[in-house]
Amino acid sequence: MWTTSALCRVDERRLLARVLLVLAALASARTALAQGPPPVQVERITLTPRGFEPRQMSRPAARFLLALDNRTRFSVILLRIDREGGPRLREVRMPRGRMKFREFFNLPAGRYVLTEASHPNWVCTITIR
Repeated sequence: MWTTSALCRVDERRLLARVLLVLAALASARTALAQGPPPVQVERITLTPRGFEPRQMSRPAARFLLALDNRTRFSVILLRIDREGGPRLREVRMPRGRMKFREFFNLPAGRYVLTEASHPNWVCTITIR
């Protein structure tokens, strides 16, 4: 037969076990938050009156930020990102005054081309390994 004090000890042990589980979960979450998400790499491209700089780049398959700066001073820039021999992934119209394009990409391995619609010789080849 259980006494009141024995029942209290059992409840205290259960409560202590639950508190310890919560504390362990909080410590694990705190460690994960302290580490934060993996850093995102930035690929910088500049569009000049002579075309894209750099004209080619190679990078591992992982999420990245494409940061393009428009230094052409043309009235409209129409950027296209296509998979080589495949579909168009993105088309962006940049009116006069819009100097920056920033977008995250997570591309599978392959070759991609960044072009400007009015200047077919302006090409930046992006190789994803």
